[in-house]
Amino acid sequence: MTGESDDSSTVFFCPNFSKAVMGKIASDLILFVRLNFCVQEKKNKTKGPKINIVTKRVKNVRKEMIKMNISV
Repeated sequence: MTGESDDSSTVFFCPNFSKAVMGKIASDLILFVRLNFCVQEKKNKTKGPKINIVTKRVKNVRKEMIKMNISV
């Protein structure tokens, strides 16, 4: 191994995305997963509007990524 850092392995699936966009997608997905875990833990409670909003945002992100021919 050389002393060079392997930056190529850390590149996201689409290098054209700005870091801000990638951060936004990542934070939406993390929030989505967290909310889903909360729902699964409290199965007797109904899904709140917050989760529906986040779900829509994640779906929109997926749609945009599909439009841009990025594998999801």
